[in-house]
Amino acid sequence: MRYLYATKDGNIAEAAWKAIDTYSGFTGSTPGESGPADSGTAAPTDIAQYWKIGGYGTDGEGATPELQIMFSRQAIEAHTRKIASSVGLEAAMDAEAMQGINMESELMKGLEYESVAELDRELLKAAKEVAPWTTMALYSASDEDDRYQGRWSQERFSAVMTRIIDLSNEIGTETNLDAANVLVASPSVVTALQSMNAAFNRTTAAVSGSTAMAEVGTFNGITKVYRDRFAKGQDTALLAYKGDGATSCGIVYCPYVTGVHYKSIDPNDFSGKLMVMSRYAITNNLLGAENYFRGCEFTGLKNLIAGVK
Repeated sequence: MRYLYATKDGNIAEAAWKAIDTYSGFTGSTPGESGPADSGTAAPTDIAQYWKIGGYGTDGEGATPELQIMFSRQAIEAHTRKIASSVGLEAAMDAEAMQGINMESELMKGLEYESVAELDRELLKAAKEVAPWTTMALYSASDEDDRYQGRWSQERFSAVMTRIIDLSNEIGTETNLDAANVLVASPSVVTALQSMNAAFNRTTAAVSGSTAMAEVGTFNGITKVYRDRFAKGQDTALLAYKGDGATSCGIVYCPYVTGVHYKSIDPNDFSGKLMVMSRYAITNNLLGAENYFRGCEFTGLKNLIAGVK
């Protein structure tokens, strides 16, 4: 559901979103119209008292400004992920008897992990594709001064921290909600953040939140940091905002059925057949998926980490 300004000139502009500054007089000094940014004021009472909803007053002063409601929709199609395995009857019996291992249970855990891990990569790829990306140079071999290197680690990595905070605030500005609360970073970027002791709080658990991507701590008090172990050689940081609602995000995950377990017995050799299946759709937020993400690639970061060449 979207709110639109019912303007006199018929222009379509989204209310309560990015045009509030130019429509600051919509309910007052410039009813039903836009104007210069932040120039709007309240209307004089002797004029506004004659405004009528849905029409003009008897003295021709005008109509009460109104908002329109529009419902936007987008068709989505569920896709499928399947993964299966099997275990022989004798192998399952021997593992249980000699090692105390339930082979079917262990295989099911492996199938679940692989399915979730691949889904994580799919969602991460979708987020990277819609995110606006920038590049920041941190080191140049031709520089002889300390402009990039800094005198100690806190100064060296402060540029990384400041840039991430700035991008986080950009998300808050674009969404009109809040700053980023999720950060997926390469191992080198995580190293830089972890060295900023005053701004980074380490998590006590080795892995939490996702079974396939480690949560390593909290940055700047609000942003959960996840280490992307597959981003080797890429010093990147992807920031995102995720609100409380299922659709309060840039990439919307729409589960149909998830993690459904199937088990059967082969009638020929009585071996166990196991399968995990998920069906879901992924779509972009209709208000603009790019508003919820920001990405930055840091060049020369490894040159600032001691012992790394």
